[in-house]
Amino acid sequence: MSPPCDLGGRGVLVTRPEGQAHGLCRLIEAAGGRPVPFPGIRILPVLHDRVDFGSLAAGLCSELDPRVVAVELPTTLAEAVGTAVARLPQMSAVIAEEPGEDAVVWIAAAGDPMVEALRWAAENNRKTVFIDPDVRYRGRHLESFPDPQVIHDLGPETYVEIVGRMAANQPSDDGDELRERGMAHHLQRAASETDGMILALVGAAHAARVAELLNGPTAPPLARQRRTSVLVRNLHPDDLSGVLRDPPLAHAVHEHLRRGDLPPEPEFHRTASRRIELRRDGLRVISGEPIVEEAERAEAVAAWAAHQA
Repeated sequence: MSPPCDLGGRGVLVTRPEGQAHGLCRLIEAAGGRPVPFPGIRILPVLHDRVDFGSLAAGLCSELDPRVVAVELPTTLAEAVGTAVARLPQMSAVIAEEPGEDAVVWIAAAGDPMVEALRWAAENNRKTVFIDPDVRYRGRHLESFPDPQVIHDLGPETYVEIVGRMAANQPSDDGDELRERGMAHHLQRAASETDGMILALVGAAHAARVAELLNGPTAPPLARQRRTSVLVRNLHPDDLSGVLRDPPLAHAVHEHLRRGDLPPEPEFHRTASRRIELRRDGLRVISGEPIVEEAERAEAVAAWAAHQA
């Protein structure tokens, strides 16, 4: 007969479904342990920066009503990201720099899935956890996934399933493994500190491997704990098309629909530009529309498009 186990007051994470956890919790208590039950960690694979996934993330948060929202963003940027998200709909750039390394830049834009999950958490008084360990990126992978616009034709579940299958064939390296182990560790630690569901938004290329790592033990990642310089800076409207993956108009329409208070639909002629720009002998010749009218037209285009969505 095996000797009795003495857990010495240690906390033990119970990952069984709520209806099956009671017996195991009793055994843990009998062995001197402290059972920590939780309904589970739900992982939503997302494509970063894409507006279609922003709507999906916000809808899933409302449907599941998680106790904790976890996002695949560097742990060292939590404060700056919070500041940038609170400034929305004014878009910002979070810029983190270290000597001898490329800068890390993250854009806080309406419609980004991480942004919309964080906004939902703030509006519903939910805890947020940043799970991506801040390790030096050795390189960027060119990831290939279907245009997220087809979510509206295939449905979210089918699209996410397709992305998951494709992600299994995407290239990865030691740096990816280090980050994924760190994400799993942060999720396990968050689960041990809450008694409710955790919804984790993880990039599609990492989601399946992070989920698999949750089934075993993890260790704290060897990662940077703070950054030398982290700044939050305004983005000029003229720069948006150069830093956003989706057209700025898509983000503007998302924000109109998110607020639910559409402005009156403008007449279509107000969306047409009378501004003409020509390049001649190295100079830019501008004719037809003052800057003020251009800004008003941009607002009219966003409002008109929101009414068509």
